[in-house]
Amino acid sequence: DGKNGWMWVRGEAVRNGKGVIIALHGVAQDITLRKQAEKEVLEQSHLLLAVRESSQDLQFVLDIDDVVTDYHAHDESDLYLTPEKIIGNKVTGLLPTKVANQFQNAFDAARSSNSLVSFEYVLPMPTGDCTYDARIVSLLDNRLVVTVRNITEKIEMEAEIFKARKLDSVGILAGGIAHDFNNILAGLFGNIELAKIKLPEEHAAYAHIETAIQAFERATQLTQQLLTFAKGGAPILEAVNIKQIICESLAFNLSGSNVKGVLNLPDYLWQGKVDRGQISQVVSNLTINAKQAMPSGGILTINAENVHDIADKTRPNLSGDYVKITVQDEGVGISDEHLEKIFDPYFTTKQTGSGLGLATVHSIVAKHNGHIGIESTIGIGTTFTFYLPADKNLIDSTDNAPARVTEKSNSILERVLVMDDEVSIRVLLSSMLESYGYTVDSAADGEEALGKYISASKSDDSFDIIIMDLTIPGGMGGKEVITELLAIDPQVKVIVSSGYATDPVMANYGDYGFSGRLTKPFKLADMEKEISRVMELC
Repeated sequence: DGKNGWMWVRGEAVRNGKGVIIALHGVAQDITLRKQAEKEVLEQSHLLLAVRESSQDLQFVLDIDDVVTDYHAHDESDLYLTPEKIIGNKVTGLLPTKVANQFQNAFDAARSSNSLVSFEYVLPMPTGDCTYDARIVSLLDNRLVVTVRNITEKIEMEAEIFKARKLDSVGILAGGIAHDFNNILAGLFGNIELAKIKLPEEHAAYAHIETAIQAFERATQLTQQLLTFAKGGAPILEAVNIKQIICESLAFNLSGSNVKGVLNLPDYLWQGKVDRGQISQVVSNLTINAKQAMPSGGILTINAENVHDIADKTRPNLSGDYVKITVQDEGVGISDEHLEKIFDPYFTTKQTGSGLGLATVHSIVAKHNGHIGIESTIGIGTTFTFYLPADKNLIDSTDNAPARVTEKSNSILERVLVMDDEVSIRVLLSSMLESYGYTVDSAADGEEALGKYISASKSDDSFDIIIMDLTIPGGMGGKEVITELLAIDPQVKVIVSSGYATDPVMANYGDYGFSGRLTKPFKLADMEKEISRVMELC
């Protein structure tokens, strides 16, 4: 057929009785197909060998008595035993009884069904328990090929993904709950503050009201803790008095305990450019953690210092000016085994608790472009060290300012428009603003607010500032209205307000056209401070 082929040829001489060659006898056979088959088998053999050599799996060949006759290991450290103990021995005699029984059942099933049989098993290894996936195939002569794969990392990764999905689900739920709960807190918080400014300090109820306000502040922090970690909200950055946060947290969380707090804070400690609520969570969680580590009492020491240009010092991954804070206890300490997992979600060595406290701490510090580390010695104690970006220029003088001023602080400001779907919040905000002497009107949603703003502008009785709820269920919220307001008046001053503290609009309000923000629940002083700041903007 014009193609090259292979022929098998055999020839022999034909001799007569005297041994003389009288003829030649030859046989020729076309063996092209056989040679092609041999070539394919050889190539397949090379391919299988290459696949086997490149495989990360362990492979064993067993005879009909389940004795290992051959094996392949990409990494000898993957072997449960040394090669000398494997070849020539039965698999079931090499493994722990429980695992050996699993293999024997799989061997029997593979031979009886002539199909692939697979199962997972756990084997104790020098580095810890490992999970493996075993696959057994029976050959025609009843030999077995066993392939084993270490799936420990895969199992751990799947567990982490499952945790992450759980956190996402919790975050969605927490977001809705936090918004509604913060609205409730805003109503309680605001009304109690209004009651406080109407009472003289010597009144018998005054101290109780102050205690209630502190409790509300703690409740606000708790609503944010799970939300911050689960939703991963961006921090709302501002200049914050770090020293005040540390002092308040220590006093609150060590109250009534047998743990003594010692503070070493310099007089000129920089402020932090941080989210006040989130950093309060960090200090509170570390304080509570230290207190629980010292059930018989002890000393909790908190040190702080200013660190100039941190890139030249201990943390090359950070740059700029930072505030360094250390929280040191004299507790039971943490073992090396647990130390590397201490910031993992749901990991805890306590009898009670969710294991989210330190995970939340790590998440918050990381989102502030900071760093946190831990050192611990069993029986000696534990030290957490974290770094927060510093704000050296701004001075926050209103942190401790009592909300007792009832006169309008900005004589230019005349009219305020409040938009919120909650009647109680509208009434409360109106009362709070009126207590400062402002004239207030309100709207239940974006459409009504937009209409009132346009109408007021036409009648030369325009609003100086607008406070808007970020979201309105089933209607226009601040996020939608701000675009239309800016189209009407590019100079409009709008403060966005929400219980969704981790919403990106709240974190970066200026990018969305807002002039300021108020996170529910907020204090009277916070409201007045933000209004004054916004009105001073050009």
